[in-house]
Amino acid sequence: MQFLIGSIKKDKQMEALVDKLCNRFAGGNDVRQWEYISYCLSQLTYTEKGLKKLIDNFKMFEHALSEDSVMNHFRSVIAKSNGIFGVAVY
Repeated sequence: MQFLIGSIKKDKQMEALVDKLCNRFAGGNDVRQWEYISYCLSQLTYTEKGLKKLIDNFKMFEHALSEDSVMNHFRSVIAKSNGIFGVAVY
């Protein structure tokens, strides 16, 4: 997975990947798939635009946040993105 993520060089590519991964949450109710998708999202390095894309797609994955493992992956995204908007998130 890290190899594939490492090949993303442009913001547009990362934004498109975030968008596609978020859309996959709406595709089913399989908790394991939600865990895999949220893990993939947590491995990305976010820019301000990428984080905005993730926030814009919140409705796609909000139902999956009830699962602890999925929520922990999103907490990881928040921790890694700490300070992008100039605000510390705890």
